[in-house]
Amino acid sequence: MACNFGSAGDVVGGSIGACGFAFGPGTVATILRRTTDGTVQVVVFIGNNAVGERHQFALLNDDTIQLRLTAGSVTSSTTVTSAMGWVLIAASKASGTATPRFHKYVYSTNAWTHEDGGGTEGNNGAPSGDAYVGNYVNFDAGMRGDIAVAGIWNVVLTDAQVESLAFTLAGWFAAAQPKGLWVLDQNSTAQNVMDLSGGGAILNARIGTSVSTSSVPVFNYGAGVS
Repeated sequence: MACNFGSAGDVVGGSIGACGFAFGPGTVATILRRTTDGTVQVVVFIGNNAVGERHQFALLNDDTIQLRLTAGSVTSSTTVTSAMGWVLIAASKASGTATPRFHKYVYSTNAWTHEDGGGTEGNNGAPSGDAYVGNYVNFDAGMRGDIAVAGIWNVVLTDAQVESLAFTLAGWFAAAQPKGLWVLDQNSTAQNVMDLSGGGAILNARIGTSVSTSSVPVFNYGAGVS
């Protein structure tokens, strides 16, 4: 199953844990199913609103994927829409002023897209604050749809490593040790979302959300993961 985010104010948040690293290098990824297009929807947000002290991964008004770290941001040319159903999306950036790379896998068509973004971005500083899935610190640009898994690393994952994330949770550890890893398959919204990386970013605060009635096709969570 997954967690459903039904309105702009829905969010799951908690401690920043080991996610408060300087992004550059770094990678962020998630498996989600969008239900509303054409609005800004923040998927993963680490830190605060200070310029250069946030890791923000979002879908935009034109349905493209955005990575925002410093004062600016970089977007992909590929889009994510509700008609695609479940997708895996990811973004990464090397150290220094570099071009982010974006990734998308559509489960219904078994199709991968890997592409460089439309500009460059510098490193950001190590943020303080909190970790959020499905929204950001202002709670007004939330995901509309379902999120099953989200993770963040302080390394750049290769195209092949990103492809290893699509079908098994074990791949999220095999690619590299994540700094934060959340499986949003709780049976009740009263349950905390644990950080399976061991980095301490436990998401123990919710606004809204519900237990989804949909699940990711052909994804193996593995024994012992609840």
